Amino acid sequence: MKALFIGANKSGKSRLALEYTLKLASKKPYFIATGIPTDEEMKKKIEIHKKDRQNRFITIEEPLEIYRTIKPIEAYKLVDCLSFWVSNMLLNSKEDEILTEAEKISQIENSIFVINEVGAGVIPANELARKFAHYNGLVSQIVAKNSDEVYFCTAGLSLKVK
Repeated sequence: MKALFIGANKSGKSRLALEYTLKLASKKPYFIATGIPTDEEMKKKIEIHKKDRQNRFITIEEPLEIYRTIKPIEAYKLVDCLSFWVSNMLLNSKEDEILTEAEKISQIENSIFVINEVGAGVIPANELARKFAHYNGLVSQIVAKNSDEVYFCTAGLSLKVK
């Protein structure tokens, strides 16, 4: 089983994906955290996510090497979030690897993915932001295509679209 939870910032996608993963898992699932605490706001956000998970997940913090990290794990794993991963890849000069890695990541069974929907707004004003939106959208498409289920999240609710 592979599933994707996609939505805007504060849409509830992380909480919904946590609940969904816990329902599926017969043993303690893994949580792959891709966010990097680069400022105070991110540090607070990461702490809130840690409190939400409590001790219900085995947490691995991995900002870049998602495929290598989750490939050997047979238990359910929740990757939160692919948008941070795309950003990390771009900022670490790994642009050429994003789509190939996304295809490999999306093939791994027992995986639940979270990604931000960033294409519904205005076109970003700078090149890096446009590049991020471009790759984030392509990664969303790759993972959605290879997922068994896809949920669009808004206002703390999810709508199954696949």
